[in-house]
Amino acid sequence: MMKRRGWEMKLVLFLLALAGVMVVLAGCGGPKQTTQVKQPPAQEQPKAPETAKTTPPAPVEETKPPQTEEPQRGTGTPTTPTTTPTASPPQVVKVESFPENGYVVAGGSAAFHAQIKSTSAVSGFAVELKLDGNVVSSQSVSLTAQEQKTLRFQVEKLDAAGKHTVEILNWKSAISVIEPASSPLRPGTIPIDAQVITKDEGITDTGI
Repeated sequence: MMKRRGWEMKLVLFLLALAGVMVVLAGCGGPKQTTQVKQPPAQEQPKAPETAKTTPPAPVEETKPPQTEEPQRGTGTPTTPTTTPTASPPQVVKVESFPENGYVVAGGSAAFHAQIKSTSAVSGFAVELKLDGNVVSSQSVSLTAQEQKTLRFQVEKLDAAGKHTVEILNWKSAISVIEPASSPLRPGTIPIDAQVITKDEGITDTGI
């Protein structure tokens, strides 16, 4: 019995020794364990406060004052353009006709005294006398503003019998040329019994 227990004890010790060798071998052949040093947590940096996004205002167009032209520099005096008003032609104010009744014997003449007025100054203005649209005579006149002048015209040797038109600027009138009455008793001579009739006899118009 004592020998058997001794043998069992040796077997146990052998097994323990074998187990220790295996543990040592397992520790030598296994992966080395590394120990990690834990770093302290990084402190969070305070965030800058967010600024509210604002939309920039629209650009305002700059209004420039109107540019004024500077006078040209030089030795002469600067001149500014001037507009000359259009001068209105003279007008007829009044006309006196001779004979007054407008009847002229064939071969006779007629006279016209025309009063001319101008609203603006004119120089060398031609005033024409027309008979049936044809210029018979013309006169040059110079007038200051609101000045009046009287021009005298005459038409001689009116031979064509009938009605004729006389014009001076804006004035127009008519004259009639008539043939003298023929008489076998008075063939164009003054009879001995002829008398001169005046206004004392009550006749105011001595024309035809």
